[in-house]
Amino acid sequence: MQERKARFLKFIIAYKTIMGSLELIIFFGLLKLVDKDLKIAATTFAKYLNLDIENQYIRLLIENIAQVEHNTMIGLSISVFLFSAFNLVEAWGLHLRRKWAEWLTVASTGAMIPFEIYTIYDKVTVVRIIVLALNCAIVYYLATRKDLFHSKREMEELKKREQEELGKHKTRLEEIVQKEHELEEIITNELELERLLEKKIAIEEHFLTERDADAKARLNNELRLLTERENELIELIRDEKRTLH
Repeated sequence: MQERKARFLKFIIAYKTIMGSLELIIFFGLLKLVDKDLKIAATTFAKYLNLDIENQYIRLLIENIAQVEHNTMIGLSISVFLFSAFNLVEAWGLHLRRKWAEWLTVASTGAMIPFEIYTIYDKVTVVRIIVLALNCAIVYYLATRKDLFHSKREMEELKKREQEELGKHKTRLEEIVQKEHELEEIITNELELERLLEKKIAIEEHFLTERDADAKARLNNELRLLTERENELIELIRDEKRTLH
């Protein structure tokens, strides 16, 4: 049941991981542009995309990019890096089911909702509505699924209980293996006893029909040894069954 409740949590972890990774890629891309001529870089990129750089809108976009200052690029890079770090840290903490990750994600995601509402108010788009709905769902889900998360002390206690349970199962398994071994010993001894009795019956029949005194003496001695072994096996089987139960 708890794993079923955690399905959306897995989606959140994947979403945060993907967003953090993409932002990290963008961060490294922005770093490469910090000391470069942005107009040349934008023009080269437009040509790479087979865009018409003579188009007035493309040319206007390139001019606007060229006006971005050095400090602005550094600030933008740092901001993107911080967003990436937040998303990746949240994803890792949620994966570990830590309470701090739950509250960090609720706080950081919830803080973006007013801004997203403002952008929708400014201009309604399908993408903005989907992002707002998704973030609202994330905040609501994490705020109402506290049973999925644990503090460090609770995690340690949970781990300790799991180790205790594992120890009990291991002990139980060892007992089962031991009983199986004892049962195998009983079966082996019972089979030996069965063969011994068959042999003893055959010797007794031979003894009754034997006329030679020396041969009868040898058979009698063999019967005596078999009887001793028979008594040993019976006593051994009795003790093994007593131990087994």
